[in-house]
Amino acid sequence: MQLWRQFFDPVGIRLALDKKRVKAEVYVLPMISNEYYNQLFRLSGRDTHQFDPKWISPRSLAHFTIAFNPQGWFRALGDWALVRIDDGEGLANLSEWWVKNDLVPRSQDELRNGSIAKIPLLPLTAGVGIRDPQIVQADKLELMRSIASFLRADSSKSLDYKKTPILWSRLGKESFLLTYLNQIHENLKLTHVEFYQMIFDNGWYVSFDKQALHDIIDRAIERKQKKARAETVPINASLYIAPKAAKQSAAALRQYLEWETHKRALPNNALWGILYRANLLDEKSPASAKRQAALRFLGFLPVSPDDAAYRYDAARGEVVNLRHGSLRQPKLHDTIAADSPLAGLLDQFPTLRVDLRFREDGFHSTITVERKP
Repeated sequence: MQLWRQFFDPVGIRLALDKKRVKAEVYVLPMISNEYYNQLFRLSGRDTHQFDPKWISPRSLAHFTIAFNPQGWFRALGDWALVRIDDGEGLANLSEWWVKNDLVPRSQDELRNGSIAKIPLLPLTAGVGIRDPQIVQADKLELMRSIASFLRADSSKSLDYKKTPILWSRLGKESFLLTYLNQIHENLKLTHVEFYQMIFDNGWYVSFDKQALHDIIDRAIERKQKKARAETVPINASLYIAPKAAKQSAAALRQYLEWETHKRALPNNALWGILYRANLLDEKSPASAKRQAALRFLGFLPVSPDDAAYRYDAARGEVVNLRHGSLRQPKLHDTIAADSPLAGLLDQFPTLRVDLRFREDGFHSTITVERKP
């Protein structure tokens, strides 16, 4: 919007809607000069990757894939890279930690260090393609041990799964990576990190979750047995988000969303309170009068994200949100309201995928939202 104060560049949007999905295709010509787009373009380059959406695991809460076309030392890698995060108890612990941070705020250093320390506890997996056939045909276990040795792992162990070697390694505080992190982040004090490696199907994967690597192997074997046909789309980047995949972390994630809703709903009590204390409204004012007064004197309508209503308690001289309480006596809940717009959105749209492709004259983005039957 900052760039389009006077003239609009050509933008085209095509929408499709049926019982199974909502799809929107967006063309922007030329591409906006934006640092995020520029960074993405530098990473992916002009060459696209033929991405098969069926490769995404049903265990993944989020899956990010990028066309990866490196040069120099890393030219043996590519033409794709991915990061995925699966459902797991680590996410529940992270959401609880963020809520506690809001209740008892930490310093920026404590917040940053705590976030970094939580990363190895998450079901996080990263992977990159391997172009060089010599790497794929070499002794995979020996290659992975070399990587662990470079990072100065203090112990490693081979854990084969369905004839595929997986290497578990433990980095102690003397390792190259942890020493570097502890140096650049004061008071971080990471003592150890455990991770798994795998070279499989023309890709190198590293994960904090062994089950994620097992899932990659199982799905590849299953697809070969069924002789599943790949249905690829050309992408420079693709982001997939699946609320329906949350099983172990569902309760904690909904609790976190409820906390975020609560934080946004409760301060509006004070805004409504101004209108009541100024005698612009009283407890008998209809909804239309409340709306008109708020828009006239505040310029907007203060609402609760879950559509919970506000009412005025004349006896106590305070505004009360029917779900979240008052500033004097707030009410907390352990999950989002079943009839809230957010709950309806999570239930109605189990998955969302955004595909981005750079063009010579701009970019083409496709947003696909699955609908629950």
